[in-house]
Amino acid sequence: MLVSARHGGALLLAAGFSRRFGSDKRQHLLPDGTPLLLATLHKYQVFDNLVVVIRDPDDAAAGWLANRSPPVRVIVAEDAHLGMGHSLAAGVAAVTDWSYALIGLADMPFVLPQTLLQLKAEMDAMTSPAIIVPTYANKRGHPVGFDATFFAELRTLQGDAGAREVLQRSASEVIEVAVEDPGIIKDVDLPDDG
Repeated sequence: MLVSARHGGALLLAAGFSRRFGSDKRQHLLPDGTPLLLATLHKYQVFDNLVVVIRDPDDAAAGWLANRSPPVRVIVAEDAHLGMGHSLAAGVAAVTDWSYALIGLADMPFVLPQTLLQLKAEMDAMTSPAIIVPTYANKRGHPVGFDATFFAELRTLQGDAGAREVLQRSASEVIEVAVEDPGIIKDVDLPDDG
């Protein structure tokens, strides 16, 4: 049984290289003129604890994240060029004092804040180790919530598969949570997507 006072947050992965996109998608302006990363970050500020993983301490993303209110903790994934698994491992290594982490992707700015709060409530109420996966129209999406029990495994990730292997190995601990939010399955993969 888990302790009753759970302390977690959101881990937002923003260390990708946007190779298919053709330019740094984090800087891509959405129709309202907001850069993609900032639009996603705005949604995730429903969390008291928010960590953003970037690839370079000197890039535009680092500048945007500095001195934000409420504050955002920035982690640099030095091996980000080797794949998302390395970025995820670096982020999880920085939050070892959390009871759980909801792991989101910076190129998914359409998720609704109320969905994030719903998933946070699920993680806060958890009484046994589990992985929370939101679904919309029977499709799995993001962010995915991992109890701290899975952190050691997440810290060993490499390559570009992200946490897919952890989800497969721990299929019996996965709990799907249906949400009324198509934003959990919609990303900005190409310039026309936003």
